[in-house]
Amino acid sequence: MKKVRTYSLDKRKPIEELYDSYAGLAKNGWLSDIIYLQPDEVSGQKISLPILCYRTPKKGKALWLIAGIHGEEPAGPNAIAENIAYLNLLKNRGIPIVVLPLCNPKGYRKNWRYPLRKKISRNDKLNISVGSAIHVLPSRENPKKPRQNKPECLEADAIISYILKVFPQYPPRLSIDLHEDESITAPYIYSQGMLGAEDPIAKKIAKLIGKKFLLKQTGRTQFGEFIREGIISWTRDSSIDEFLAADKIIVKGKDVNGPAARTVVVAETPIPEISLKRRVAVHGNIIRSLNKFWKMVK
Repeated sequence: MKKVRTYSLDKRKPIEELYDSYAGLAKNGWLSDIIYLQPDEVSGQKISLPILCYRTPKKGKALWLIAGIHGEEPAGPNAIAENIAYLNLLKNRGIPIVVLPLCNPKGYRKNWRYPLRKKISRNDKLNISVGSAIHVLPSRENPKKPRQNKPECLEADAIISYILKVFPQYPPRLSIDLHEDESITAPYIYSQGMLGAEDPIAKKIAKLIGKKFLLKQTGRTQFGEFIREGIISWTRDSSIDEFLAADKIIVKGKDVNGPAARTVVVAETPIPEISLKRRVAVHGNIIRSLNKFWKMVK
């Protein structure tokens, strides 16, 4: 990919370097798909930034790794780029894997949380997440209908549609979604899988993050969610993570079986006053622990 101007004040990798690093998976025999071509503009010139997925040729119960849902959270996409050799090692060991390394490339390039515009208020409905699954998750009031009839944005529609197509071939057993947060000073994690806060992998990841940052052990998040030993369980946030953990979803008006991943963990590390290098190192530690986590769920 040609050089594309990327936000650089935090010293994140230029987006073309990320794509070049991810291509190291395809060179080692991974299958690659373009999920969506995200329109962008640089110096008045229109460009397209691909949202990519990489899959191992071996199918079956799988490990899923996701990053870059929010553009101002660069640690996950950078950590994946720095650990391509490790992911290739896991693939060569015969582990079925699905990797979505950069789900919002336009947001990453501009340091925008959402793909539409710069403002990053989470309460602004014009700023919509590429990781929303609100259109396929059952409504609490009527479980036979989705929470919202339409996807929140074209990217979310494309990503969820793609997962619906591939998850029967790669049923998610373990899913890790790498996130950060500009509004927190102490990290915590979400555990959306069937075991919630009792999931041993969630506990391991909380402990792993806690070695580098002082974990928020109790209290509530800014959204009112209860934290127990650094872990939040079963939140109804309409995210891709809730979707991957769901045993029932709504597709084309029908109630069908969902991905029902056993373990779905979202790592939330703090951004303020912490260098990107340190944050990438923590996310990299999570990635390099995937083989151990996989043995725990296998």
